[in-house]
Amino acid sequence: MLFRFLRKKGRSYAFSCIVGSGILFFYAVMTGFGNSVFRAAVMFFCFLLAQYFGAEYDMISSMSLAGILMLLEHPWRLLESGCVISFASIFSIGMILPIAKELWEKRSQNRLIAGELPTESPGRKIIRQAFLANIVISMSITPLLLRFFYQWSPYSILLNLFVIPAMSPLLISAVLGGLLGFFSYVAAFLGCIPAVVLLRTFEMIFRLVEQIPGAVIVTGCPSWWKILFLYLIEISFFFLWYYRQKGFSVIFCLFLIAGRCFFTVPALKITMLDVGQGECIFIKMPTGESMLIDGGSTSKKNIAEYTLVPALKYYGTDHLDYVIITHTDEDHISGLRELFEQNYPIKHIVLPDTKAMNSSNTIRKAGKKKGYSFLKISRADQLNFGAIHLRCLHPQKGWEAEDTNSGSLVLYLTYDKFTMLFTGDLNGEQESLLEPDKREESMPSVNILKVAHHGSKNSTTKSFLEEFQPQKAIISAGKNNLYGHPHKETIKKLQKNGADIYGTLWGGAIIIESDGQKYKINYFKRG
Repeated sequence: MLFRFLRKKGRSYAFSCIVGSGILFFYAVMTGFGNSVFRAAVMFFCFLLAQYFGAEYDMISSMSLAGILMLLEHPWRLLESGCVISFASIFSIGMILPIAKELWEKRSQNRLIAGELPTESPGRKIIRQAFLANIVISMSITPLLLRFFYQWSPYSILLNLFVIPAMSPLLISAVLGGLLGFFSYVAAFLGCIPAVVLLRTFEMIFRLVEQIPGAVIVTGCPSWWKILFLYLIEISFFFLWYYRQKGFSVIFCLFLIAGRCFFTVPALKITMLDVGQGECIFIKMPTGESMLIDGGSTSKKNIAEYTLVPALKYYGTDHLDYVIITHTDEDHISGLRELFEQNYPIKHIVLPDTKAMNSSNTIRKAGKKKGYSFLKISRADQLNFGAIHLRCLHPQKGWEAEDTNSGSLVLYLTYDKFTMLFTGDLNGEQESLLEPDKREESMPSVNILKVAHHGSKNSTTKSFLEEFQPQKAIISAGKNNLYGHPHKETIKKLQKNGADIYGTLWGGAIIIESDGQKYKINYFKRG
């Protein structure tokens, strides 16, 4: 805009290019040269060079040059969401949109000749072209948004029809306010009023849209082959629309629905999230229920916003059916408190039936304000999810002790041949209380043990390990934490007992999957 303004005022190409590129370079430096800014800066410099030398500017060529320079500077940009989405948007504008416009104009012309379409007014044509551009860009980046952000808003296409045109007056108002700020605070305030009004208006509109059912659809993280499949579907629908093959479109939809019916039965998924010095375990049942066992950290802040909620979206979860709180130590509930404050949809909160928990109203007060229901469980109680059973082994009903760790919920999960034991922060003294239960009920040795109290030396006793004989052991602890978790003695006891050990401090989140017969365990690797 500044370049064209200077040219209209009779300034030379050289002067106009230097001023325009100088302003852009200053902006790029001030904003940290992010992916989109880097790409835009290189492309604009190519445009200015084309203007100066009288050459034809080609968007795709300049975009390609920007991509090459960015990858030379930092090859890992190729995996960054901002970089991939930015280039996908420009590619759709430079390559796909012209083809789509040509096909649309050709079809409209044919319908006009056939008398199926009235003569189009200039205003309607502008709206149609804007709508087409929105659709093309949305179709190009939506599969990538699902991959990187695990959700999609179906109303975004309509909202962009209002938001994008408003960016120019918003930018002008902001720049004007900034310039006037050099002379007068009042003048700067007045100059920024249009920008503030626009931003507040859009914020209000977005909050209203959020209340509409289906405003945000959480899809989970699709694999790359599913992304390619989505692009294939989009291309197929576009050409089916162009050639007006409605019958084939219906058959195509039925084919997709039938393919969905042949998907394999989902496995039980258990993820120990990496929350630093704390603990949070997410469980996705084959029957569809979602569950968190604890969710807190003392080494990371805002873990609900930056860890818990993104992880839930990654697995395609937009609510929690159950939140189980083993005990109320901060490193187990800080993130849950944040979820309560955010009004995150939770159906049931499960608490141990102990006197300490009954006397503590903090959790219940926070939950009741949000309309959550509460369940209290103690030894012998059980939660059932189809073939999966989650049995409480500790504490006894009405357990009384000053130490909250001693009253931690202990849950024994069975899924056909697969078993796992969740121990909270149980102390070694209370671990001995689990052993009689085991012998009385003839429980088999566990496949996987969630090691108690982050691997503290005061838990996971020798006799406990001999009773349950875990094949694998998982530990949640922060790297270089102040408590020395997991303790060397605990590691030695586990190794001597023959258990393979996994820890969030060594490899990040731990993923467990089982079909009830076999199971696999590994550190999180985004496929």
